[in-house]
Amino acid sequence: MLKLLLLGVILGLLVENGSAAMNEKQVKAAAKLVRNSCQPKMKISDEIIDNMHKGTWAGDPVEKCYMHCSLVMLKLTNKKGEMDYDLAISQIPTLPEPRQAPTTASVTKCKDEPMTDDKCDNAWRIAKCIYMDNPANYFLP
Repeated sequence: MLKLLLLGVILGLLVENGSAAMNEKQVKAAAKLVRNSCQPKMKISDEIIDNMHKGTWAGDPVEKCYMHCSLVMLKLTNKKGEMDYDLAISQIPTLPEPRQAPTTASVTKCKDEPMTDDKCDNAWRIAKCIYMDNPANYFLP
């Protein structure tokens, strides 16, 4: 709970200040914080998460719900797993400058990803779309 509060405060301050961009080390720390919160909740292995970062998206339920937990914490999706496009775009200035344009392009491309009644599937589809659009820029937990 403390980790979630800390992440919220950090992201909130960065979004509020508008011009304050994180550096790569801070991006990695934020992703690690989310991973350390969602991984034990979902009981997902390091191997499955690492495989997603290598382009292997198996689509099993634990993988999908891990992405739902992660994207909700990062405020990229709502509780239904649907992208909050305006909020996602408003957070892009907090990223390091080299990540801003590619992330904007990926988020824009993936905002209309087909949604289902399954919140975990929805978040997984969005995260996978972002990865597939630009694997080199992917930094989600």
